Amino acid sequence: MEHELVEIPEATWACYSLEMNMMKDRTAEVWKTFMPLFAQIPGKVNLQKISIQNYGGAFDIHSFTPETLFMRGAAVEISGEQELPTPLETLKFRGGLYLKTRYKGLPQNAVTFFQKLYLEVLPQMKLQPDNRIQFELLLPNYSPENPDSEEDVFIPVRPML
Repeated sequence: MEHELVEIPEATWACYSLEMNMMKDRTAEVWKTFMPLFAQIPGKVNLQKISIQNYGGAFDIHSFTPETLFMRGAAVEISGEQELPTPLETLKFRGGLYLKTRYKGLPQNAVTFFQKLYLEVLPQMKLQPDNRIQFELLLPNYSPENPDSEEDVFIPVRPML
């Protein structure tokens, strides 16, 4: 697993999101709402689909439970403010320093991948999670049912104090 520190610029995203937890995962609902509207989104910068997680603070793997509420969204980058189809909203992405890595596999198998990132990789790199959006860029072959699916994972980080 290769890791790279990248500085991501601020951006504007067209987004649909729902609050959920792992016990009541609504990810499929998010994407089933977003995808039929994708072609109608004006001002798309590209066709890159973005999966978003916002934990309402810096992610803490030690206190995260299946009942922990978080926001999950589907998004695409747009050029500034646009008139978006309902129920999409504009999200101002703050950007900043991110750890970039690639995940290959099924979503349900990602737990050990993320545990390794948060419990081993970040401490070894003297980094800690930051209070910003975590996101994944879904690569062209992405399908949640395909074990060969790939996504680029972006973890918001800052130097360890």
